[in-house]
Amino acid sequence: GSQKRAERTLTGVGEACWAHDVVPALGETPLPGGVAPWRSSPAIEVWAGNLKRKIHAALEQACLEQLGEAACKKLALFSSITLRNGDALYERWHFSALAHSKPAATASVLLLPDADGIRGAEPVLVQGLASLGERLAPPSRVQATAAAFSTNARRLIRAPAPAAKDRTFSTGRSIVKVDRRGKKVTVAFKSRSHKINQVHFAKLHELHKRTASRERQQRPFEEDLFSMLERYRSLGC
Repeated sequence: GSQKRAERTLTGVGEACWAHDVVPALGETPLPGGVAPWRSSPAIEVWAGNLKRKIHAALEQACLEQLGEAACKKLALFSSITLRNGDALYERWHFSALAHSKPAATASVLLLPDADGIRGAEPVLVQGLASLGERLAPPSRVQATAAAFSTNARRLIRAPAPAAKDRTFSTGRSIVKVDRRGKKVTVAFKSRSHKINQVHFAKLHELHKRTASRERQQRPFEEDLFSMLERYRSLGC
């Protein structure tokens, strides 16, 4: 009953990927890329992770084109210029964009902002760029950087997600390959792979059995595991 439902929300690991009935329903509002709410799969997770990386690259491109290399070296932005200053500029923008996005996007397991979120996060980006000082970042260049990046980010999120086809149900075989030889387990989908130690693999397998909804239990655990690991990688975890 309701008590069991409440208990299932306490683990804090994995449920957003495979037990969507432990969080409020979002209705049928499409997410960025046309993904239906709570529709997760290895292919969609890889697509979403690649999209986040493209958005990140668009920020670097805008900074380089509008502010120049000298300014970019001072930014808290992982880039081809420097890795030493952290990535706080992008991270602050990303979470501000999620905060300004419609509920369907912010509650999405994909953690992708929508067009409203990108627009609403511009002041955070402007503030971060302006902190370099007017010598390196004149106000007009700061505004141009934010505008160029926001335009590119909005264009990127309009890219369609991969078709939500589930070959598992038609073939009876998982599309994710698992290799348990050695000290770590390798979980692979096409050319993308993750490694996880044997103990964590076993714990997550047990957690999946306890928390996965009936719908998700029809899908192999390995596919949900890959989806979760891919999402953590895309967030830099």
